[in-house]
Amino acid sequence: MLKNLLNKLKILLKRLLGKSVYVCTYSKDFIKKSFKNKNKAPKNNKLFSLVTNIFKKRKFGFIAVFSIIFIYYGLGIIISSKINTNLEYKLSAPNNTRYTTNALIYTLKTQVDDTQWTPALPIIFPAYFLDNLPNFQIGTKDAIKHLVKKMSAYYIDSELKKAGELLNYAPNIWLFSKTNDDTIAPGSAKQYRKALALLNSFSTKQSALYPLDIKELKYFLNSLDSLLDNNIQKLDKHIREHSTDLINHRTDDVFYYTQGNAYVIYYTIKGLTKDYQDQIVEAELYDDITTILKNLETAINFNPISIKNASPEDVYLANHLIYLAYFLSQAQNKLKSVSYNIELKTRELIK
Repeated sequence: MLKNLLNKLKILLKRLLGKSVYVCTYSKDFIKKSFKNKNKAPKNNKLFSLVTNIFKKRKFGFIAVFSIIFIYYGLGIIISSKINTNLEYKLSAPNNTRYTTNALIYTLKTQVDDTQWTPALPIIFPAYFLDNLPNFQIGTKDAIKHLVKKMSAYYIDSELKKAGELLNYAPNIWLFSKTNDDTIAPGSAKQYRKALALLNSFSTKQSALYPLDIKELKYFLNSLDSLLDNNIQKLDKHIREHSTDLINHRTDDVFYYTQGNAYVIYYTIKGLTKDYQDQIVEAELYDDITTILKNLETAINFNPISIKNASPEDVYLANHLIYLAYFLSQAQNKLKSVSYNIELKTRELIK
């Protein structure tokens, strides 16, 4: 890992120094040509003369400054660009809490506490220029918001309602609001940490107030199904409207935003499987759950070097959004099957 990082840094330094020397040489040649051509050279322009003299005397200083800036941002981008998608974490439920709620807590924590919240960073931070990680983090946050609001509607709980409102806060606030007056406002990460605290508080009372119910499982499965459906429709819409575009900078935004959603769905299903393990095994749905998780895992780990959105009819170029939509569709189909079987189980219990 360290060796690869050093090699990347070495290549980056060579490129940046080369570009700096090129800019300096080009500027120097341009100034010489300007002075050789007396008809085009600025006459009695003291400001121009002052600038050129400063550049001649301090050219190595300029190279050093530009190099430091390039190194600061280049190295910073390399270090802070890693997306936190650890799928090996083993969910726990301490003090009689629920695995499902802890899954939401864990996924939000990985993006707000364990990783710097990049969508809100100003230009002074190298991560400001990142694209993939911010969209993944926003996708994760929005998926959690969707499920928290569904939980709030089911449990009618004030803490969940407040957490949903906090997660609805704009993701790009660092210190100042985005209104015209630029007033000081709470940072996005700070608001999401408050939501995290409320989720932790709710988890401590959930089991006591709301015993496990097969209807609750059905409700959660339907919520996840609607979330998957939203993502598949969003991918389909972007493919239909932009696959013929020569240049489209939104394709990778949609791709990583969708992966952020899939990351939350993956852990939520793992949590539900642990909370309702007996019912799932009794209904012989364990294999279907495993297939869902495998498809989501493939979607999350799918990492092309460059995200393409070529026309579906194109023979030579790929469309990675179609691949992503395929894995999500496979997961959704199995999820519908599980939900249907749970529905049958619910009807049997009512009878």
